[in-house]
Amino acid sequence: MPSHVETGNGLNETQRNGVGDGIGDGLRPSPTNTIHRSWLDEFGTLIATLEGRSGGRSIMVITKLENAENTLQVLQTLPSFKGRILLAILEQFHAAPLEAVIKANQPNIVIALEPDCAGIATRGAAITTKPEQFTTSTGMTYLETGNYEAWTAGHLEPAITIDLEYPSIAASVAWNFKIPCAASDLGHLPNLLEKLLV
Repeated sequence: MPSHVETGNGLNETQRNGVGDGIGDGLRPSPTNTIHRSWLDEFGTLIATLEGRSGGRSIMVITKLENAENTLQVLQTLPSFKGRILLAILEQFHAAPLEAVIKANQPNIVIALEPDCAGIATRGAAITTKPEQFTTSTGMTYLETGNYEAWTAGHLEPAITIDLEYPSIAASVAWNFKIPCAASDLGHLPNLLEKLLV
């Protein structure tokens, strides 16, 4: 498993110039947060860590590749925080790659970046899609089963006053591991993280 992401693993030219450069090739440093370490897993998921002060929780922010550059910019401009942020950039929100990245990194909290969420969601209905086989940019082939159970935020709800429902696949997979989770659009992500990274 490489310690730095190689551009050319299924990234198009625009993404290489944005996210690829940001994670693997020295993005222009933020005034507050920079990437500590990054790597690629067997499903083609890019994982990058941003380290805060010691003693906090580990929060995984899961986003799709097309939203990664904007998500990274938000994370890099957060105020000083306690704990660790794991940014997981997936090619697809599917069970196999989601389960793999969550199992390997064991976050305390999972936040699914969902651009259409229109707020912060603390629960979501079950989702059923047609089973389909996929091959990742790394050559890994897997079956997407398409069955996702309803999810809830768990003990995060007292910290989140917005009661919004959104059917998030990533949040559903996290909740299967009984990991507290939420779904958020990009605009509400900074405020949510500031409440949790204390």
